[in-house]
Amino acid sequence: MYVRPFARGHWATTALWGRNTDLSYTQPPNIPVLAPAAVRGTHPLSIYRPAHVVSVPTRVPPEIYNSYLLESTALFKDRNWVWGRVESADRDSLLLFKMAPFVLYASETHFTRVQAFTGGYERELPRLASWASLGIGAQFTAYNSSKPLAPIYGAHPIGAQLFLRVRIGQDLR
Repeated sequence: MYVRPFARGHWATTALWGRNTDLSYTQPPNIPVLAPAAVRGTHPLSIYRPAHVVSVPTRVPPEIYNSYLLESTALFKDRNWVWGRVESADRDSLLLFKMAPFVLYASETHFTRVQAFTGGYERELPRLASWASLGIGAQFTAYNSSKPLAPIYGAHPIGAQLFLRVRIGQDLR
C-alpha cells in the first residue's frame, strides 16, 4: 500500500497477492450425507437423501489458486476522484456449480482465470450541509473471459455503473 498526499488531494495505491491451497478433502469421499429424522420420508431408502440440496464438495489435493489486485485512486483539486483497478483470480470448477446445484459430490479442480479491468470518475458536488456530502460518478468494467466461460458470459463482457454517492458524518474525506 502506498499513499502520497499532494496539494488539494492525495494518491493511494494498493498491490495485493493472495494464494489459496485446498485441503485434501473437505468431506470424506464415499460417505453419504444423511437427513435428520424429521426430514426423512416414510420410504426406508429416504434416509440416504442428502440433508442439503448441495453437500460440501470434495476437493482434489492440492490445488493452488492465485489472485492479484492492483488498485489506484487519486483525489485532485479537492473534488475530483479518479480510479483504476485490475483484478485477476484463479477459479475452480465450482464457479459453475450454480449451473448444476443438485450434484452431491463435485470435484474441485483448477478451471480458469477471471480478469476484470475497471476505471471510474466521481465529481464531488457542492455541499448542502456541513455533515453531508454528495458525489456523482460512473465506472466502467471490462472482463477478460476465458474460453470455458465465453459460452456463458460472452467473449468480452462489460459492465457500467452510474451512481450518486452520499457521505454522512463529520470527517467526510
